[in-house]
Amino acid sequence: MFAASLFLLYTVTMRIKAEIKWKEISYLSAHRKGGITLSQYKILSSDLGKEPYFLYNYAAELYAEKQYSECLFIANKCRLYWADYSLELMQAETLFKLKQYEQAEVHFNKAKLMCPARFIPLYRLYQIYQIQKKKRTAIQLAEEIVNKTVKVNSITIQLIKAEMKSKLSTCDLQ
Repeated sequence: MFAASLFLLYTVTMRIKAEIKWKEISYLSAHRKGGITLSQYKILSSDLGKEPYFLYNYAAELYAEKQYSECLFIANKCRLYWADYSLELMQAETLFKLKQYEQAEVHFNKAKLMCPARFIPLYRLYQIYQIQKKKRTAIQLAEEIVNKTVKVNSITIQLIKAEMKSKLSTCDLQ
């Protein structure tokens, strides 16, 4: 009984230390201060590798450092524990950067279904259809974007809508 208590105390102590270190790394990362290294995330992954928020942060850091293949690997691990709009968007953007457009399309569509009011997944799908030379699908999506109701207006949405209106008016959808 005493040995089990010591083991439990040791395990909890190590977890607390890992959580504190993760908090420090997250803070520095969020404020873009020095001292952030991906090696610190890698070390912590042995203790926190099943924590979805940790995995998401790790994947986001990898994406920021343009390590797209590793980002996708960690994001897929995160996906085992968590399904979320932000995670789908990160996976889609990563696949887009890797020029894996068909797979990116799948994740942008999932993000679109998770948050139907959002414009970014639609806009990125439009860009994929342009790259793939799917003119009809791109036109339909541009029309959907132009006609979509805006819940929370922003400069980004205004720019997206303006671009789609321009593309539709000039039929510049090659």
